[in-house]
Amino acid sequence: MTIDPRRIRTLQTGEPGTGPVVYWMSRDQRIRDNWALLHAQERARASERGVVVLFCLVSEFLEATWRQYAFMLGGLRETCRECLELGIPFVLRLGDPAERAAELVNAVDAESLICDFDTLRIKSEWR
Repeated sequence: MTIDPRRIRTLQTGEPGTGPVVYWMSRDQRIRDNWALLHAQERARASERGVVVLFCLVSEFLEATWRQYAFMLGGLRETCRECLELGIPFVLRLGDPAERAAELVNAVDAESLICDFDTLRIKSEWR
């Protein structure tokens, strides 16, 4: 399945690393019907690399309550299980998302970093 190129926007260019493609999951916290993950998988296949899914958890996000966090963590548990069933590593990191994503990209010498689309200003700042 080829992703429509109009759905893809390059935010920054650089030399590809020798490691896997990292998909930084944020808004689309699911495996199925996830265009960014499909794009990451296409890039990984084209470069004969693997895919790693990264989710960065912040201690405070907008005005989310503990119930909202509990709901999200329950969904992430399911997402993690689905990833592992498909042989895709799932990495959960705590802290500043931009810093945690950069750490993982550098640690695995990522071929590229793929993000899902999100219009929230704070997420644009992270990217």
